[in-house]
Amino acid sequence: MGLGCTVRVFAQNLVPNPGFEVVVDCPGDAAALELAAPWTIPTVGSTDLFHSCSGPSCPEYFPFVCVPTNWVGDQLPRTGEGYAGFFALWEQTTAYREYMQVPLAEPLAAGTTYHVSFHLSLADASGRATNSVGAYFSDGPIAQGDVSPFSQYTPQVSAGSVIVDKTGWVEVSGCFMANGGEQYLTIGNFNTYANSSFITVPGGSTGHCYYYVDDVSVIESTASAEDIWEEPVLLCEGDSLLVDISAWGADVSWENGSTGPERIIHGPGTYWVELMSDCGTWSDTLYVMPIDPEAPDLGPDTTICTGSTILLEVLSGADEVLWQDGTISAQYMVSEAGTYWAEVQGACPSRDSIYIAEEPCPVPPSGSDLVMPNVFSPDHDGMNDLFRPVRWSGITGYALRIYNRWGQLLFTTSSLLSGWDGTANGSICPEGTYFWEVTHGDAQGGLQRLAGHLTLLR
Repeated sequence: MGLGCTVRVFAQNLVPNPGFEVVVDCPGDAAALELAAPWTIPTVGSTDLFHSCSGPSCPEYFPFVCVPTNWVGDQLPRTGEGYAGFFALWEQTTAYREYMQVPLAEPLAAGTTYHVSFHLSLADASGRATNSVGAYFSDGPIAQGDVSPFSQYTPQVSAGSVIVDKTGWVEVSGCFMANGGEQYLTIGNFNTYANSSFITVPGGSTGHCYYYVDDVSVIESTASAEDIWEEPVLLCEGDSLLVDISAWGADVSWENGSTGPERIIHGPGTYWVELMSDCGTWSDTLYVMPIDPEAPDLGPDTTICTGSTILLEVLSGADEVLWQDGTISAQYMVSEAGTYWAEVQGACPSRDSIYIAEEPCPVPPSGSDLVMPNVFSPDHDGMNDLFRPVRWSGITGYALRIYNRWGQLLFTTSSLLSGWDGTANGSICPEGTYFWEVTHGDAQGGLQRLAGHLTLLR
């Protein structure tokens, strides 16, 4: 039986902490972006971090940066618990800018196209709105010791229109081909005040233009059959697979006609998708393959004699077998009636069960009775250390012989109370299967011969 779990498959986002969720501490004031490491402030500006861990409301008092209500407005994160905020323009101080910067997970590859996106929401307190916001990629970090614009740099991706939405989140996205080696991303307004396009918007109480930012993404978008899934995805029986390609920032078309970026797949098969974005149009095929679990086989239900034992064993070659009482072993010794189950652990756990009944065994017509065990463990723990009869009656002239698998005699005794201790000629015998033979006289004066195999465990 499958676990019913789901698995997400998505493009690799090269931006660490893209939604400003992970913080080393809750922000207690403005200019705390660097608490969402590895994000940094590359100038002496006061780029902000807003997070729900600072509280739900603080518009006019410390820490000022609560979520959703804070010093510049009221906004829920696009996803998760946090977002950042920066001044794109400030009419009272036209040269003032704020930026945010982050190192990428790996350098960009030369000649490779990347899809870049981030989401903006204009703060309620803003009386201006602009389209002069962009993303700039550099080989190393850029920085300066003042608050003036980074006008010497030209962003590779910029907003196409003025962002005026104060309620929802607006995506800024685009594609560019990397020169190679770019490993730092900086977001902000790279234009001088004179070159910044802006408009007046209602509801703002100041002459500044302040944006919240969330969900920053940089992913490889070169058209290739190996962009999304480089190898088949394995699926257990009964499980489902949640395929999420929303990070690709593209319009989606599946082979079954659906167009959403998320799709739940319920079984093995071949699934085809086409993606269309500013970076181009490409397609890929997802192969979902079934996993054949290693199923244990404990055999049919059975009966044991009162006072005897039976060894249950799983031979599927599994790395780990779990029994009903938490025991982890390929073998399990049963000495009383009940239902027992074994589960093979792995990618797709599989289970089998057996019911074992217990009943007194009748005395043979000869008037004698002898019951031998099928397993013993000579580990000197005081339990089952000797291989000898577990019950007998009416026995005379008893002789027990133990052989290895090659027929070599290892042990012999004529005492019902003596038993084999798992050694031969003073050496410890290894775990494994051995064979026993008993001859004895019965109450009727006849001669009985019994034989069987046993398992030695240590």
